[in-house]
Amino acid sequence: MQITWKSFSSIKKFLIALYIVNVFWVLIIFVFEMKNTTFSYLFGVPLGLLPILGGIFCIKFLRKWKKIPNPLTKALLFLASGSILWGITTAAIFPVYNLIYDIAIPYPSLADVGYLPSYLLWAIGLFYLLSIAGIKLQLKKLTGKIMLFSLTLLAIISSHYLFFIVAREGQIDFKADAVKLFLDLAYPISDIVILTLTLFLIYGLSFDSQDSKIKTGVLTILLAFVVNYMADFGFSYTTTVGTYFVGNWADFSFATSMFLLSFGVSSLDSK
Repeated sequence: MQITWKSFSSIKKFLIALYIVNVFWVLIIFVFEMKNTTFSYLFGVPLGLLPILGGIFCIKFLRKWKKIPNPLTKALLFLASGSILWGITTAAIFPVYNLIYDIAIPYPSLADVGYLPSYLLWAIGLFYLLSIAGIKLQLKKLTGKIMLFSLTLLAIISSHYLFFIVAREGQIDFKADAVKLFLDLAYPISDIVILTLTLFLIYGLSFDSQDSKIKTGVLTILLAFVVNYMADFGFSYTTTVGTYFVGNWADFSFATSMFLLSFGVSSLDSK
């Protein structure tokens, strides 16, 4: 089927337009060297709006669903809730620290009260997706069990290398206060869980004969979490080496991730 602009729903067109705003915002920051300015600090607003609106659109059309499998409904509800929470934190809380308190990287801060639970909500949403992706059938086979172990090991090794060896230069400050130490460990663990679920879902979907519309939407959602994983790495790395600024390549990766997540969710609208 040929994809044209007219084939997109009004929601998808709006999300694409908002993503383009994010792209131009980042380009302006780079081209005109507006790092650490009010304009760059306000990038959190369009960035946060992507998952907020995507989540709201999702919850709105979920109320219309009658014949859609219940696990998918629950999955999208948790994914939407996590997106809205992440978006509100990015659009409303993070910029406050930047603009009012002049703190470029608020960590630990109240922003973490929004960010960390969003990962939990996303993980629960991905867990519910497992039940519609033919995972149970695969886990009954030896190859499926081996693949689950292998993908989990891959997620652990890659996360250890990227988030511990590269991003944190092989160091975790165990003498830091309890809150910071908890967050230093909780975020990488959250990334490991989400990456494992994402990779296993991609593996499971390759054996599934799910409706193509649902499958395409779910795969877009999974791609969003792969991009988000790399964005998390970029944020951790640039903050460690002191090159982070609001609107850098890591934040652009977050914008891409949130766009894909919102776009994938909207692709599952039954209209």
